[in-house]
Amino acid sequence: MVESSFILHQHTPALQSVDPRGLSVASILLCRSSIDHEPEMRISQASLDVAGRLVSRWDPRLWADRAPANLSVIHSLSGQVLASDSVDAGWRVSLAGEAGQVLEAWDARGVARRTGYDALLRSTEVFEDVHCVERLLYGGPDSTAYNQCGQLIRHDDPAGTLLDEAFGLSGSVIRQTRRFLHSANEPDWPESLTGRDALLEPGDGETTCWQYSPLNESTQQTDGQGNVRFLGYTVAGQLKDSRLQLNGQAEQVLVSAIQYDAQGRVVSETAGNSVISTAWYDTEDGRLKELNATRSNGQVLQDLRYGYDPVGNVIRVEDRAQPTVFKGNQRIDSVSTYHYDTLYQLIEATGRESAVVNYGPVFPGFQSPADPTRLANYTQTYRYDAGGNLQQLTHTGAQSHSRTLVTARYSNRSLPVINDHIPDEAEIAAAFDANGNLLALQAGQDLSWDRRNQLQQVRPVVRDNAADDSERYIYDASGQRLRKVRTTQAKAVTHIADVRYLPGLEVRTDSATGETLHVVVAQAGRNNVRVLHWQTGKPDTLENDQIRYTLNDHLGSGTLELDLQGQLISQESYYPFGGTSWWAGRNAIEANYKTVRYSGKERDATGLYYYGLRYYSPWLQRWINPDPEGAVDGLSLYRMVRNNPVSMTDVEGLAPLFGFEKEVDDARLKAIRALEKTRALLDVESDKNVPEVMNRFFRRHDAELKYRWKNDIDKVLRVARETAIRNVEITESDEPGKTVTASLDMKRYSGFARYLSATTRAALNSASPGELKREMAEVRKDYRDERGEKFLMVHRRVWGEARRAAGKSYSAQVLIHEFSHAALDTMDYVYGKAKEGQDPTPLFELAEGKVDTGAATLGKHYRADTRVTPPELAYNNADSFAAAVMFVKRSASKKPAERALYKRFF
Repeated sequence: MVESSFILHQHTPALQSVDPRGLSVASILLCRSSIDHEPEMRISQASLDVAGRLVSRWDPRLWADRAPANLSVIHSLSGQVLASDSVDAGWRVSLAGEAGQVLEAWDARGVARRTGYDALLRSTEVFEDVHCVERLLYGGPDSTAYNQCGQLIRHDDPAGTLLDEAFGLSGSVIRQTRRFLHSANEPDWPESLTGRDALLEPGDGETTCWQYSPLNESTQQTDGQGNVRFLGYTVAGQLKDSRLQLNGQAEQVLVSAIQYDAQGRVVSETAGNSVISTAWYDTEDGRLKELNATRSNGQVLQDLRYGYDPVGNVIRVEDRAQPTVFKGNQRIDSVSTYHYDTLYQLIEATGRESAVVNYGPVFPGFQSPADPTRLANYTQTYRYDAGGNLQQLTHTGAQSHSRTLVTARYSNRSLPVINDHIPDEAEIAAAFDANGNLLALQAGQDLSWDRRNQLQQVRPVVRDNAADDSERYIYDASGQRLRKVRTTQAKAVTHIADVRYLPGLEVRTDSATGETLHVVVAQAGRNNVRVLHWQTGKPDTLENDQIRYTLNDHLGSGTLELDLQGQLISQESYYPFGGTSWWAGRNAIEANYKTVRYSGKERDATGLYYYGLRYYSPWLQRWINPDPEGAVDGLSLYRMVRNNPVSMTDVEGLAPLFGFEKEVDDARLKAIRALEKTRALLDVESDKNVPEVMNRFFRRHDAELKYRWKNDIDKVLRVARETAIRNVEITESDEPGKTVTASLDMKRYSGFARYLSATTRAALNSASPGELKREMAEVRKDYRDERGEKFLMVHRRVWGEARRAAGKSYSAQVLIHEFSHAALDTMDYVYGKAKEGQDPTPLFELAEGKVDTGAATLGKHYRADTRVTPPELAYNNADSFAAAVMFVKRSASKKPAERALYKRFF
């Protein structure tokens, strides 16, 4: 029996230990999964240098064993990370130039990377060991015809050559051609253009074109096969509809009537097959309550209902569109339940599964048609070690089984127990390379990795006296997969299946079937659309130009596929950690063309899911190599979404988003939109509301102050845009002085500021969007520790209280307030009356010099300094700055509630 959450969590506070400087050096968590057990103390330890910089970190498992630190770091005198050593990912060393640009870097596998720059400090070449893997060419002063001056116009990378041939006035690429390498092997680019062209496939390549609105919104995209996608927007800049015109055919609607709530979330949309999808959110906490999909005749296809615990963990999901069946003395409901320990790790899950054997990377048996009587109930339980590594999965159901993993003593590298053989330390060490990359998926399935620690090749079949079967992956300079080549051996014949990923298009060919398939890919509101166009080799049972609409759940997992008439193509359900528990459809051949599944990611033939920056193994419940960003999500670099896969999602394979964390990130996005809107209104000379707002908050509205405010908003915007959920530390402390809605740790922010400085240098040294993208990728890699600093502290309980009392828009104002501290060094002199209808009266009085020194709204930094005028004090007051931004934005809002709040005070 699973105990109530309330009893389980009693007497399990989170504690922080600080040194005399006020810097955190240890955190203490109490973990238990049953009230019958005493809580286990989990201590994470940190060591800091005299400058307050992180030097070493231990997770609870290694600290308890007095083992070497999970992560050790060496800084330069300027604070830049020179070297790091991770027990999971190995060591890294880098050498920076005078401007902070990385000249050379080395890693534990012995890979040496060298980057060359021109006189403007733009990257021109990248060598890995002795091979030139990238060359970059820029437009000169004479390249004016297509706005190419100073732009990156040719980039030879590991996948081939990218040509940015034309640019718009805003610098956006409007014509781009991708040419692939003739060979799937890694290139060694020569200096001459002729020599480089000789390494490419013959032909002109695949060209993609874009058109933009005056607001730089993409309104039209023509892919490499001449298919055109049209995008329409609302006056607020949100996607309104999407249409597609296949090459030589009539235009058709993919999705229309997309509607949004006040938080910018999609709440309703109508697909091209007339299926209406709706989402309902709780008005109190903003959590998703229902996801529905209904045919035009009223038939319900999807009716997902969600239940949560008080902190936002999903504890129940019910699909009321699916029937309840009785079989084998079981009542089988379409209900899944989830239970957690006090660290919010999933420890038990129940649901439905196929009644046939199903574990490991294989799919369960396909049902055609769907037959609910061939399902059974299951229960899974999970046990983890102190480092968050899965130790045992126990599955009880139609086919019961268990899986046990063994973790290395001094790292988080783990291997499964196979046929009762328990791997020892030597076997675990031999199963990974020096950078922590797994070397075999299963027995006989070897993995190879490129010099950038990207999965390069899987050999599913290894032969002693003949060529192996293999699947090879090829990536561009930013690390995104552009090509997948599968080679299989038949009788004296080698078959090749090739997938090429282009903007909005996948080109799939298979020599074994003679198939050439173009898949047009479009995101349509909450859901996805894929159009299958066969040039050759179309299966006889399928129609050409088939449009497939995918309905997703709260994680983005594809649960239902529908055709143009709204009829079911396939349906699929998943175990919590991503394995398929059952799937069905009307035709096995048709259903097998589904490639995007759990969490909206592509599942390869290996059973691995490709997330964009690394690969995930759902049967092992962990990543197969360490996080490329480092310890941005804890010190276990293989752990998947903090062992909470039902409540958290991972977009790229870096760090997850949880319910409350996503709420904070949504507030950050709202803050950005408010800053951008106010910034734009400051440029509108005829706007009469801006001077009124400025007068009330700052007692000035002259051109000089307006110019200053615009520049300062730009600075705050930069911090807001660069801040991510990895920089947020959620606290529940009741310690005096720490029960504020949000606060900024300036000591931690100083490290993040070094990362921002590096991005500034990259922007100044980059002459085009393409080069900037590459430079930013390098900065994120070289400053990953600084980029991950948790400087924004948010108190869960107080945040919720403030949101309920002052409204959701106040959350955005809170973050603008904190970001102004970082960007402008603003002070806390006086606060507005947030819980009294966001009343800014105390802020007006500050500008007028009428401060009530006994008022509760007085900030701790207030002092009546006669050398500083009241308007200057007001301008440097964080709450005045943030509230002024929000009220300018409200003055132009089309939402009645926003306008009413503005008119209440102006």
